[in-house]
Amino acid sequence: MNMNFRLTISDFRLNCRAVRSPLVLLLVLVSLAGCNAIGAIAYKVSPLPKTPAKYKPYPEMGVVVVENSRNPGASEIDAQQIAALVSDELRKNKVMPLVEDNVVNDLRDKDPKVFKTMALAAVGRAVGARQMVYVDIGRIVIETSVADQMVKGTIEATVRVIDTKTGVVRWPSESVQGYPVSIDTPLLAVDDKMTEQGLRRRMHEYLAISIGRLFYDWTNENDVRDKP
Repeated sequence: MNMNFRLTISDFRLNCRAVRSPLVLLLVLVSLAGCNAIGAIAYKVSPLPKTPAKYKPYPEMGVVVVENSRNPGASEIDAQQIAALVSDELRKNKVMPLVEDNVVNDLRDKDPKVFKTMALAAVGRAVGARQMVYVDIGRIVIETSVADQMVKGTIEATVRVIDTKTGVVRWPSESVQGYPVSIDTPLLAVDDKMTEQGLRRRMHEYLAISIGRLFYDWTNENDVRDKP
């Protein structure tokens, strides 16, 4: 790039009172720094590209339900923790209004036998929700290796949004099984900060973030939450 004008520091000092607009100031800085700085400055002032939501729910009262439909008892604690984390993620990003986190557990505890017979849509209606984010946990695996000094984990799940009035799956319309989401960590060294329990909690958090991002536009600016 060939510059046809020159601007010295003294020129800048003499004329600094004229530099009142941020755009003018940017042009002055570019001229002082040279052509190689243009790309870097443009990168800094340009907005980061957004990853669009896979689906944006209606602004209706919702509820998050998480379970392992094939073996509910095996993942009950995991399911409760993931449900709370997903709800937090949806609230924080204003995806939809949500009922209180404990209402589904209260309904289950009130009459466990009746709860087991209830359809998902009926559960949603019973807690006052018009739509349900339903997460079905496929498997949760924690593996250790190298004399129990390394640990890694995997969570697989599917996600659906259900209309609680009709029972119809609002999303994804092309798959009755739901949208697949998974977390697969690298091998991590076991220490005071990374125990099997700690890894499990971290996997819950990353799964909740991944599920939440299905429903809102997001940018990744070196977000530490993206690193299992």
